[in-house]
Amino acid sequence: MKRTPNRMNTDALREIKNTMSRFLSLFLLSALAVAFLSGLRTTAPDMKYTADDYFDRTGLMDARVLSTLGLTEEDIEALAAVPGVEAAEGAWYIDATIHSDNANDLIVRFHSISEKGINIPELVEGRLPENGRECVVEPALLEEAEISIGDTIHLDTAGTDYEDSLFSEDYTVVGTVTTSLYMSRDRGTSTIGTGRLTAVAFLPRGAFDMDIYTEAYLLAEGGRELLCYGKDYEDLMDGLLDELEPLGDQRAAQRYDQVIEEVTDKLNDAQTEFDEAEAEADEKLTEAEGELADARKKLDDGWAEYEDGKDTLARETAKAKQDIADGEKELSDALVELQDGEKEFEEGLSDYQQGKADYDQGVLDYQDGLQKYNDGLRELQDGEAEYEENRQKLEDGQAEYDKGLQEYNDGLKEYEDGKKKLEDAKEQLDDAAAELRAGRRQLNQGRAQYREGLAQYEEGEALYDQNLAQYKVGKAEFDAQVSQIGAIMGNPMSPEEMVGMVNDTLLPNPALMDIVRGMLQKKIPEAPDQGADPEGYAQWEAQYGQLAGMTATPEAFAGALTMISATAAQLEEAKNQLDEGKATLDASKAKLDAAAAQLDAAAAQLADGEQQYDRGLREYEDGMAELEEAERELADAKIKLEDAEAELTDGWAQLADGRKELDDGWAELKDAEAELLDAEQQLKDAAQELADGETELIDARKKLDDGWVEYQDGLDELEDAKKKLPQETAKAQKELDDALAELQDGEAEYADGVREYEDAKAEAEERLSDARRELNDARREISEIEDCKWYILGRNTNMGYVSYEQDAQRMGNLAQVFPLIFFLVAALVCLTTITRMVEEQRVQIGGLKALGYGRIAIAKKYVGYGFLASFVGGLVGLAVGCTLFPLIIFNAWKVMYTVGELQITPFPGIYVMTVGAAVFCVAGTALASSFAALTAVPATLMRPKAPQVGKRVLLERVDFIWKRLSFSWKVTVRNLFRYKKRFWMAVIGIGGCTALLITGFGLRDSIHGFFDRQYDEITTYHGTVSLSDKVTEDEILEIGRELDRQELVESWTTIADAMVTAESERRVISENVYLCGATDEEKFGEFIHLRDWKTGEPLSLSDEGAVITGKLSELLGVTVGEEITVVDKDDVRTRIPVVGITENYIFHYIYLSHNGYLSFFGEEPEVNSIMTRYVEDTVENSDRVASAILPLTGVSSVSRTDSLRQSVLRGLEGVDYAVIVVVVAAAALAFVVLYNLTNINITERLRELATLKVLGFNDHEMSQYVYRENIFLTIFGILLGLVMGKLLHRWLVMTVEIEMAMFYRQAEPLSYILAAILTVAFSLLVNVAAKKRLRKIDMVESLKTVE
Repeated sequence: MKRTPNRMNTDALREIKNTMSRFLSLFLLSALAVAFLSGLRTTAPDMKYTADDYFDRTGLMDARVLSTLGLTEEDIEALAAVPGVEAAEGAWYIDATIHSDNANDLIVRFHSISEKGINIPELVEGRLPENGRECVVEPALLEEAEISIGDTIHLDTAGTDYEDSLFSEDYTVVGTVTTSLYMSRDRGTSTIGTGRLTAVAFLPRGAFDMDIYTEAYLLAEGGRELLCYGKDYEDLMDGLLDELEPLGDQRAAQRYDQVIEEVTDKLNDAQTEFDEAEAEADEKLTEAEGELADARKKLDDGWAEYEDGKDTLARETAKAKQDIADGEKELSDALVELQDGEKEFEEGLSDYQQGKADYDQGVLDYQDGLQKYNDGLRELQDGEAEYEENRQKLEDGQAEYDKGLQEYNDGLKEYEDGKKKLEDAKEQLDDAAAELRAGRRQLNQGRAQYREGLAQYEEGEALYDQNLAQYKVGKAEFDAQVSQIGAIMGNPMSPEEMVGMVNDTLLPNPALMDIVRGMLQKKIPEAPDQGADPEGYAQWEAQYGQLAGMTATPEAFAGALTMISATAAQLEEAKNQLDEGKATLDASKAKLDAAAAQLDAAAAQLADGEQQYDRGLREYEDGMAELEEAERELADAKIKLEDAEAELTDGWAQLADGRKELDDGWAELKDAEAELLDAEQQLKDAAQELADGETELIDARKKLDDGWVEYQDGLDELEDAKKKLPQETAKAQKELDDALAELQDGEAEYADGVREYEDAKAEAEERLSDARRELNDARREISEIEDCKWYILGRNTNMGYVSYEQDAQRMGNLAQVFPLIFFLVAALVCLTTITRMVEEQRVQIGGLKALGYGRIAIAKKYVGYGFLASFVGGLVGLAVGCTLFPLIIFNAWKVMYTVGELQITPFPGIYVMTVGAAVFCVAGTALASSFAALTAVPATLMRPKAPQVGKRVLLERVDFIWKRLSFSWKVTVRNLFRYKKRFWMAVIGIGGCTALLITGFGLRDSIHGFFDRQYDEITTYHGTVSLSDKVTEDEILEIGRELDRQELVESWTTIADAMVTAESERRVISENVYLCGATDEEKFGEFIHLRDWKTGEPLSLSDEGAVITGKLSELLGVTVGEEITVVDKDDVRTRIPVVGITENYIFHYIYLSHNGYLSFFGEEPEVNSIMTRYVEDTVENSDRVASAILPLTGVSSVSRTDSLRQSVLRGLEGVDYAVIVVVVAAAALAFVVLYNLTNINITERLRELATLKVLGFNDHEMSQYVYRENIFLTIFGILLGLVMGKLLHRWLVMTVEIEMAMFYRQAEPLSYILAAILTVAFSLLVNVAAKKRLRKIDMVESLKTVE
């Protein structure tokens, strides 16, 4: 039998064919809405799942362990044994410089390749290393260094901490790789070269010559099965890190003891070698001193002999000259005597006898005088020796006395200082004793108050627990009831969602409430017969009885929903009261804990004060005893010094007397020597005379003759002596000159020896001093070795990993808000379209109803129409959105991250939600509109709807304008303002599209605008020098001097910058909060410009409180005049008033002046960084400055602010692409909305427009008639859209802002202009498209009657 076709279905298909443009509008709006919503909603999850797959494929570590003293093999084994650790492996890395002829020096980090599949580099080209002389590098390094695979690179580690860390310095590049360790472009910093890492590379483990691992990598059991960016993975890692913390403390302590023992043994060995070397040097220097002393003695003896030779030569020469003179005189006398001899012979005999007797007596006298002279000479020489000995003793005694006097004066000064200090200490001890007694009384009072407050708190806590238990019981019963309703509806939802649906959707909409009641009744199975199946009936009653009663009648269902709403409100009110009570209790507990901590701290401080007082008292008593002993010693020393002074005075007086006696003795001896010489000469003369006389007397004649002969011989001898004397004198002088030359040569050799000795001694002392200094430095370094500390880090410390998550989260935040607005605009237009469609066909609906069709049968046509358009459009939008949107956005971010290819992951929940929302909006609207129309009787429906009551519009009351308007303008004005519903639907639709465009353009303005303001107007420094922990003032001064020497550095200033936690009564912020203490307020203002975040007025630092950043004030909920609590790394809490709120866009800062910091924290700001400004902010200048100061002690790293800025901007390039997608989608939506509204407007007014054509309106006038209204609607829509766009943009920006940053919350004027221009352009395009349809209007339609 042939089946009769369903006429309603046929009619529905015919309706689609006849209204294809309307159907396509609904289709496109649904497709756009679903594509945009599903695409953006799935982009962030797709990005996360893609990264998770890449991390699992490359074995990215789950945890990284660092140690301040390195890691041993035993540490790795201990880590591997921890429950929950799948694998643990030690690893090495070093930083090296690669010198390039065609580029600047490149700083590259070389990692060891894992043997356990952790952090495996992914091969791009070539192959992995097969021996210890090969390496693989990032592709970027090949470009930077201008090398190729197969080339050899040389690693320069000289003068760095990584020197001698590798077995070789030359490695062959065999391939290029990427690594999940470095996802983003930023490669981090280094402590060598310019401080900026250029790239990373990988070496086999055999290439490293290191005993201690620099780091360890861990894989967590079950980590690969979890989404790395999910809550389950975070919980897993939190648990594992908690397990590792105790092990880290234990192994760190053991490692510290091991390192201390090793370095102490090495230091002891070095000390032994030093002692031996010092002893050997002392021995050699002593030998050299002995040799020099012997040489000095020989030289001194030579000089003495030389001086004696000079004296002897002078004396002998004088004697010879005297002898010649005497001979000449004798010869002269002999001649006289010979001439007178004959006469004097007789007289001579008598004289001879007398002279002989005198001569003998003179000889005796001369010998006695000579003996006395020799004895006196010996006595004077002995006296001189004794005098020198006594003088030396006196000088030694005088030096010892002066030294003792100086020591006595120093001791006396120390005694006076010590006495004064002890007197001051006694006063301080007396004051401390009084303070301790007062503190003990205050502590006892505080403890009594604390016990009373604790008792009150415990009573309140018990009452809170009782009320909380009652609330949980009620909440559980309510949730079970509501969850049952949702489960039966087939749409499981949370109790909060159910209550929201009841309040916002069902209760305000009775029709929809009836639909839901009907759905529930259909879901409730029929009750079993109670008599036949009592057990089944009981189960049905328990499961569905209450729900059946609720849905029995509309009134019962409305009452049940009202009860649900009221119960939810009561539970919410109870929850709020409980939360307020809990907050009060927590605040009380916090105050009690703070009070307890303060009491404990006060007790500890008091006990410590008492201990310090006891120690001080003991030290005072010991000091008094030492002072008395010192007083006695000083008295004894004074007596000894006075005795020594008296002895020295007597000694010097006696020595002066001795000197005078010696000088007198020498003078007398000299006179005696002269007398002896005269006597000797006289004796010689007398002897000669006697000899001559005796000869003359014996043989007078003969002797006279012989005298004449002797006289002649004497003349000859005298002449001969005169000739020989110069020759002998010259010979002796030559011998003296030769001796002098030898002595001078000896002196020169001796001086050279002394210099060599001094040089050798200085060199030895310098080497010994250097060695001694190195030993002392080693001892100091050992004493300064801090306790070993382990840093157990998860993936959330990897900048690329975190940055990628934040970028995905940005997309997630954007997808949470913007698509919903987009969807609402599309839904609004769909609602308008479907509503007008139903109203337009009210006559057909009346006819069908008159023919006997039921409500459901008639409604199916319109519901099916809307369902088919929205469902098919939703599926198409789903297919496009879930593939195209993620692909476009992911490829934009792929330029900045290394994460492999996009993995499209199915998300059924999102698919169902987005398509279901589209179907619900369109089909639900059709259902509601058709049922609303079906409530009227057929006769009413079959009549056209009564036209709008004609009323004078406002402009008609302004005569001077209205009278000047033409007929067509008047009709336009009346049509615009008389049909208010149509007017507002069109204006809101156009305004919504304009607002979406403004929001899309403004979002980019906000993201990029805050960087320009942050780095061009607020933080205007160009670079930051990060200092090492515990940097000394001398090191900071040296760094400052080096910065002053750099011509590229314009100015610099130090700052104390520490990460803290900020708290208020509203919230606790523990991440990205920095406390900055200015060391020089004037210079600080040159680098960081503080200005009020609302008015822009300049701010200055105050000693009365802190200036905080705007986003931090928002998060904490504080204003100027209120207080915040700052918690430092040692959990010390400090309350600080807020005296100003400054404009700032990235990170959170708390600024304090120098005196303010000192006032609130009681200590000087600990300088840990230096802000610098360059003459010209370029990469080259930054690198040159970094190269100059990085080698200095105390410098940790050097960074360039613009590098950070560019890095973050590169990270936001993906957001730019997302914004482009948003703008394009918003533009498409705007075009479709305008086209749809225009099409609806024309469809609704076909009879009106046909009548106008009958009345003689040509095509141009018809177009102007419609265009004029569209233009005004577009203008009003744009004006409304500008206002909506401003509000929507600000709300969206504040919604998608991340906690660490505040976007610029204003769109640029250009964004408003572009949005308005695009809206106008779309309106013009729509008008052009509508012109064709206006031409096709049939004038016969105006002659037809609907009745």
